[in-house]
Amino acid sequence: MSTDTTPPPTPVLLDLTGLPEGFVRYVQQLVREAREKRAPYPRSPTQADLERWSAEFRAWIASLPVRPTTMDDSRESMYEG
Repeated sequence: MSTDTTPPPTPVLLDLTGLPEGFVRYVQQLVREAREKRAPYPRSPTQADLERWSAEFRAWIASLPVRPTTMDDSRESMYEG
């Protein structure tokens, strides 16, 4: 099973018919440079990533101060006049 998450390339055709040769070379150069500088495609999170995030989130929640409350958020209290 491959761990590469880069999507398969989808060819895109660009019609440069009738444009000056210098402009066509310029566009080709821009495409080459963009491909060289392209950031890696973001990978999907692994199960370990999700578990780590969950553990960090739960630790953060546990670190918050407990605030005692007397608020009644029952269904009955929400619909009382």
